[in-house]
Amino acid sequence: MKLKLYNTCILPIFLYGLDCWAISKMDACKIDALDQWCLHMLLGIKWYQFVWNDDVRTLTKQPKLTAIIQLRRLTLFGHIMRMDDNADAKRLAAFGCPIVVCGDFNIHVDNTDDIYAVRLSELLQSFGCVQHVAEPTHSAGHTLDLVITRSDTSISALRVGDMISDHALVRFKLQSSSSRMRVIYHNWSATKQRPHPQSVAEISHHSVLSGDRI
Repeated sequence: MKLKLYNTCILPIFLYGLDCWAISKMDACKIDALDQWCLHMLLGIKWYQFVWNDDVRTLTKQPKLTAIIQLRRLTLFGHIMRMDDNADAKRLAAFGCPIVVCGDFNIHVDNTDDIYAVRLSELLQSFGCVQHVAEPTHSAGHTLDLVITRSDTSISALRVGDMISDHALVRFKLQSSSSRMRVIYHNWSATKQRPHPQSVAEISHHSVLSGDRI
């Protein structure tokens, strides 16, 4: 009964939105460790009893959470590949159209100890993206205004200009073979909060820009 409640009530909440999770190896280890701890608690197994983790999974017939995450991701990929060829999600996944995400992220990427900066860096790596701005863009001396592209998308003449408010103007050139341009804006300024890394992942999925220049 406890295991049924765990699978019915706990895991669906914990794994909500896992299709778009960007997790590192450390995150994967922590996720499986938490699941293993929960199974030990459900079975009443104490740490000093030295029961092997594999024995616990054999007894409960529970797959690792990282295995569930991988399966769900493959399911999402199959769903995307069955979409119409003109769907933005399929173009991003299959055709590799250029992506540019830029603006005030309100994340101190210049601070390597900032948890938001670390999570954003891991997220960009998981999507094969690169952040190009390496100079302070805010009057307080931090780098908040970012320009993000895929690693195979080249930009040139990136320059951080003078302050036009408490932020500096960032200029760059983007070369593209397509004459069409589509821009999608996402505004966090109304909330006055830092964007959650998963929100950035959603922008990476839905913000498509292909054009001659920006």
